[in-house]
Amino acid sequence: VYITVSDGSTDVAEDGATDTYEVFLTSPPTADVAIAVNGDDQVSVSPEILTFTDLNYDSAQTVTVTAADDGVYEGDHVGIITHSATSSDDDYDGMAISDVTANITDNEIVPSLEFTNPGANGLENITTANLALTLSGETSEDVTVDYTVTGGTATGEGLDYSLADGTATITAGNLTGNIPCSVVDDHI
Repeated sequence: VYITVSDGSTDVAEDGATDTYEVFLTSPPTADVAIAVNGDDQVSVSPEILTFTDLNYDSAQTVTVTAADDGVYEGDHVGIITHSATSSDDDYDGMAISDVTANITDNEIVPSLEFTNPGANGLENITTANLALTLSGETSEDVTVDYTVTGGTATGEGLDYSLADGTATITAGNLTGNIPCSVVDDHI
């Protein structure tokens, strides 16, 4: 089984740009050969079955690759297309066939990050106040935010609150996260 990738690579985009590649057999089969073409969760393919006979084995059949427009920022990434052969011809049945890697251009923009509430307040007998973070869009990877504590009317260093510089993480697939701030009950 021979695969010819157009222009040396398979390049698709979540905005709808497709690409193609061709498949053909290098020798006539003694029985029909069905090649299943399977995309992953990042790409779909058409057709999903290619059938070769002793009459058309060396005529290239075209596979069209389309990227999944998933609404999640992933940056440029790849999809893998696998192939499997089934035939009564033992030379082709179960034959190992190369995968095709599709390069995918993402169409989502990098999400922005904002403080939903840029400050927190509460009674001293409340142990934690959360500074909420919100992403403008979903991502496929964790987002980490390094933060520095500055200014404000309360006194830090354990007098009114306890909050040190640090890193907050919003896990993949989520839009919100928190920076916990411990409120100190100083009985004043």
